[in-house]
Amino acid sequence: PRGSRPIVGARLNARPCTAFAAVSTHDGVIDSLVLPWANAETMQVFLAEMARRHAVDFIMMVMDQAGWHIAGHLDVPQNMRLEFLQPELNPVEHLWKVPCQDWFANTVFKELEAVHDALVQGLIALETISKEPSQ
Repeated sequence: PRGSRPIVGARLNARPCTAFAAVSTHDGVIDSLVLPWANAETMQVFLAEMARRHAVDFIMMVMDQAGWHIAGHLDVPQNMRLEFLQPELNPVEHLWKVPCQDWFANTVFKELEAVHDALVQGLIALETISKEPSQ
């Protein structure tokens, strides 16, 4: 009714999620990880996972200056170096157009869990495509 607000808090029990991703400028390979939120702790998990996935490579990780990217207590893996750009100059930001256009546009999800699942499945597809040999 006019002047009242709907009660929705009890229905929002889905897990939060944040997608972390990195794109290799050398070969276009995409690596991603969906974690519960974005903070220094989850950034540390992402850096460790990228170092593990690419243990024989040296990684120059270029990122913007989000608070969780520049947290002073990040333990940067030995096979990695961090470089920081202004947000508008970070090329990986273009990657986020794909999920918005391909996985979420014109879609109504019945629950937040379905949004999480669509994000995970889309990132898996994107990673798989990026790792296929070029024709």
